[in-house]
Amino acid sequence: MLVDCKDIYTRFATYTVGQLSWPVCDSDNYKFWGKCLKRETVYQPEVPELMTEYVKCKKCYIVYAKNVVLGYSLYTTPSKVDKRIEGLGGLMPEDPIRNNFNLELIKSVYGKSSDFSLFDVGCSGGEFLELALGSGIKAEGIELNKEFAQEARKRTNAMIYEGDMCEISIARKFDVIQFTEILEHILEPNKFMNKVWEILNPGGMIFLTTMPNTSSIQIKSSKCENPMIRGTFSHHVLYNPSAIRFLLQEHGFSRIRFYHYKRNVWSIKDTLMRLINLFGYFDNQVIATAWK
Repeated sequence: MLVDCKDIYTRFATYTVGQLSWPVCDSDNYKFWGKCLKRETVYQPEVPELMTEYVKCKKCYIVYAKNVVLGYSLYTTPSKVDKRIEGLGGLMPEDPIRNNFNLELIKSVYGKSSDFSLFDVGCSGGEFLELALGSGIKAEGIELNKEFAQEARKRTNAMIYEGDMCEISIARKFDVIQFTEILEHILEPNKFMNKVWEILNPGGMIFLTTMPNTSSIQIKSSKCENPMIRGTFSHHVLYNPSAIRFLLQEHGFSRIRFYHYKRNVWSIKDTLMRLINLFGYFDNQVIATAWK
């Protein structure tokens, strides 16, 4: 629930600040988690600072910001404002490796190499879709940012919806729906998951990732001082495996499983993380699959 919204003005645009409560469950039983002076350091440093308090729900285990900036994220910031995001869908060095890992995991868990349909929510410039289509998968996507959507169409020639998935009609249903690094930006997770359920075929699978993981050692030790929280306004609702399990079960999903990201080459870091994960899900990223 979002209340008490008011506009703030900057040199570039008008943004809205609102109070957030009960984003997943109906419980107002929460405890203080952390507080920090947030300032967007990734995409638009010119946005004013905002003192933000995060709380943790005792029922559903999510951590969420009590006050949030709306209409502000990578997907809505004009590229002309910040030269660093020009290039439309440009990848970080690690992203191609993660895309390959995600695709191979989806194919392995779903049990088919190509004979299924896939919907990529927040497809950006179409990099993952390009991989999926190259594997013979019947893939489509949706992107909120108009310029990114155009780039994805040029890259893939696939059907790319444009806009907020919860507000537009999707013409068909899919066997697999993937949304990577999306949930933490969603102010209304229940509305989003209802839409995912609506466009997923019976017996279909979802694949999701979200960062940061509030159970990770790094986040537990730094909380709101972590750059993934303090340095971006658009990380509104934060999860750990328990919170993801609660959210998915509330929406009827079953056979929920969690995974650990690993590169396709050996490294000391990956080996240590695999050992740590023997005692719990402590990665910075939550990776999960679930079935309808």
